[in-house]
Amino acid sequence: MILPSHHRIVAVTFFFLIIVGDSVPLQLNYQTIEKNNPNLIARGNISYLGSEIQLTTNQSDQVCRLRYFQPLHLWDDSDGRLKVADFTTNFSFVIISSDQDNKTGDGIVFFLAKPPFEIPEPIDGACIGLVTHD
Repeated sequence: MILPSHHRIVAVTFFFLIIVGDSVPLQLNYQTIEKNNPNLIARGNISYLGSEIQLTTNQSDQVCRLRYFQPLHLWDDSDGRLKVADFTTNFSFVIISSDQDNKTGDGIVFFLAKPPFEIPEPIDGACIGLVTHD
């Protein structure tokens, strides 16, 4: 028996809903950053200014990090190729140079790494704080 067109659409939709399965969204929305947030790990010369943070002072060779502590499931663990999630991110930040004659500056990095990823301790503010000179 051949189903009418609208019944086929309903049947196909129902089939795909069963195949796709449930998903649970993860949303990280930090309108403010609190000093005692257990999911954020701060390292370096971080200053909390109300609802904002200042990652470095106006001195040279400063390093500071703010890291989200909980793992996010983005890929299947068996081979690392099966994507299980997508994400979108937005940041608002200001970089203010205090020394106009010196052409160095600050930067920001957003990165993903497979646990257990250990960030090396940099000796100065170079290399964006993710790698060392070695």
